Amino acid sequence: MNGFVEQISEKQRTGANGNYMTYNVKINGEWLGAGYKKPQCKQGDNIDYEITQKGQYKNITNISINSGAITTNAPNNATTAPTHRVDTRDISIRYQSCRKDALALTNMLLASDALKLPAKQADKVDAALAFVDEITNQYYIALQDVMDKGGVTVEDLIPQTDVA
Repeated sequence: MNGFVEQISEKQRTGANGNYMTYNVKINGEWLGAGYKKPQCKQGDNIDYEITQKGQYKNITNISINSGAITTNAPNNATTAPTHRVDTRDISIRYQSCRKDALALTNMLLASDALKLPAKQADKVDAALAFVDEITNQYYIALQDVMDKGGVTVEDLIPQTDVA
């Protein structure tokens, strides 16, 4: 990735082994953890870097300053384009939830004989897994539609009735 260093923060912390410093770097409007060693870059530098994610925290790694780059054109905070990053952990949680619901539906349909499987024993597992996959995908697509629309409102949950 590439960007301009907007700001570098340093904070003194106290731990079991005494006082220490932690550093963060702000690039394209996003704060990234830099760890315990002061980054070699400075505000206004144009840098190449990588991001690693540990849990909910994003950390900057492999920083290299683009030598010869003109740093006076660094964007200010008001004009920085937002970054659009995907949190794969969030996607995984959503998919797992859809999968769990699809498995629950499959169990309910099988228990009530509402889902018919092939007569051959060898084909039953494949048919059941294909059904679970299909329902999981339907649920995930429906969930994504809700997320794309900004979520659900109370009005969305209230049944609409026609008054005659």
